[in-house]
Amino acid sequence: ALCKEIYIPTLVIPKLPGNFSAMGMLLAPWRQDLVRTLVGVLGKLDQQTVLAAFAELTEAAKRQLNEDELDEQNAQFDFAVDLRYRGQEHSITVPLAGPDALSHTNTAMRERFDELHDQRYGHSASGEIIEVVNLRLTATVARGDAIDSFIGAKFEAEPAPPEQKRDVIFDDPERPLQARILWRPALAPGFEVEGPAVIEEPHSTTVIFPGDVARITEHGHMVVSIKLPEGNLQ
Repeated sequence: ALCKEIYIPTLVIPKLPGNFSAMGMLLAPWRQDLVRTLVGVLGKLDQQTVLAAFAELTEAAKRQLNEDELDEQNAQFDFAVDLRYRGQEHSITVPLAGPDALSHTNTAMRERFDELHDQRYGHSASGEIIEVVNLRLTATVARGDAIDSFIGAKFEAEPAPPEQKRDVIFDDPERPLQARILWRPALAPGFEVEGPAVIEEPHSTTVIFPGDVARITEHGHMVVSIKLPEGNLQ
């Protein structure tokens, strides 16, 4: 219904949609974000103070890795800094090559911040003083190819139960439409159905509106071609 309202012609419903968000959390890379406030002018920060702050963030990340029983040798540490023009409230995060990047010449960093500011706000002020607001560290550990293996695995349908039909209300409560009731785990790759239909599975139900067409891909995902209302989106 939302696709029809905002004129989106194609809807993709992944396999296991009722658990997809939770599975994403389990299969996504481990990540820990740490931040330390450090306010000063870019190019005038005390080198030892910066290095000490990044060292504390790194140690905190390593402690969390140890608590989660992850090998820090497999972790990736990405450093960044929040910058803003003096007088601004909001800052922009700029990646750093390493924890000592603020100790070197800051010409490239100024240019990068000006570029990001122009991309986000449509203008930059290359002559303005740039302030450092926060130091950041993001530690990540990859989960391997688990998510790719799951998403890209070939789908094999299970034996189909007897197909049912029942009346389903779509628009007019006084005029329900007879819809096919299908069991999604039994829908083989290449299967297509035109609505009205209801596709059920253990943790979710998909309603296919009249005129919409659902197709099962080779990986078990469902692609729905939406019959859009006539007329142009205003």
